[in-house]
Amino acid sequence: MIKVGIDTRQLRLAADKLAGFDRQERAIGINIGVKKIAAQGATVAKRAITADYNVKSAEVGRRMHITADMRNMQATINTRPRKYARGPGSNRIPLIEFSARDTKKTGVKFKIRKGGGQSKLRHAFIATMPNGHRGVFQRVPGTKKIREVVGIDVPQMVVGHRVLPKVVARINEVGPRVLLHELEYRLKRLGFR
Repeated sequence: MIKVGIDTRQLRLAADKLAGFDRQERAIGINIGVKKIAAQGATVAKRAITADYNVKSAEVGRRMHITADMRNMQATINTRPRKYARGPGSNRIPLIEFSARDTKKTGVKFKIRKGGGQSKLRHAFIATMPNGHRGVFQRVPGTKKIREVVGIDVPQMVVGHRVLPKVVARINEVGPRVLLHELEYRLKRLGFR
């Protein structure tokens, strides 16, 4: 979850114009505006993550969703696990998504960061499960069970020094303008120009 504050002085001017009118109309305008701002922040986060990490935008996007709270005038960019994942570390992206490939003799090679080198995971293999899920697996030591190997999770990618500053900058850049636009649109709907 990312929380970012924006300067609301400009927004209060438009909100004051709406003060005497329908409270529901005002709340809807703020809610839509805050969600649009959060959506732009999520887009910047996806672009920054895929520029730095060796993972597809769709994989990151499937894990992000936006929720808005009308009462507190805030929106949250949340990340969630894929449906097949359960338990601790379920929000992490499976290692197969980081260009993993089987080396047959030494294990599996993969690459987490675009600028970094390849890493090797010894005694690992790539397999497709009966449900169709394909992943990188390792045997649990001392048993016949296998477990899927996962990489880094999306929240860790977002809070990194290469991603979060870009998200904060974008939210602060567009935040007041988007909210002001939504409130002015509500004013026009009520018959004011």
